Amino acid sequence: MVLMLLSTLLLPPVAFAQVVELAAGSGEVPLSPHVRYLHDPEASDRTEDAWRRVDGGHFVPLPDGSAAFGFQRGAFWFHVRVRNRDPAEGRWLLAQRLHRRTRAPRRWQPCAPRGR
Repeated sequence: MVLMLLSTLLLPPVAFAQVVELAAGSGEVPLSPHVRYLHDPEASDRTEDAWRRVDGGHFVPLPDGSAAFGFQRGAFWFHVRVRNRDPAEGRWLLAQRLHRRTRAPRRWQPCAPRGR
């Protein structure tokens, strides 16, 4: 028992991230409670860097479950673990609600799942 407790204390925080299970008939599933993020102030990280930071436990939960950070320099990386449990539904749509008031550029960098 002590060994098990000690081993869990040595795991990075990402190991405790809950997996969102998409079951048949799930419909809309709120992800905010499960999303973790990282602010990259220089916007210098590449996808590989972000994955290393996920593995290192550098991503933290959204503050108060909100991804509204206001206008800040840099880039924000978001991560959530999702597992599709509905073999009949192979495609899901990620919908993000944005309230934009400027024409500030957005960069999207696709990131393939790593089988986690």
